[in-house]
Amino acid sequence: MKVYATSINPIDYQTRRGDYKDLIRLPAIIAVDVSGVIEAIGEAVTHFQVGDEVY
Repeated sequence: MKVYATSINPIDYQTRRGDYKDLIRLPAIIAVDVSGVIEAIGEAVTHFQVGDEVY
């Protein structure tokens, strides 16, 4: 996917701050909300096509 935009949500900065250290092991991947366009798909993908805009 070609990413056009992303965001930081409260859960992202709270995780980074360590608020959920008993639930989420650091380092953790944060800021997973993205939007963009699909550039390639796998053989088993049936609900999306190259060029679809997604978020």
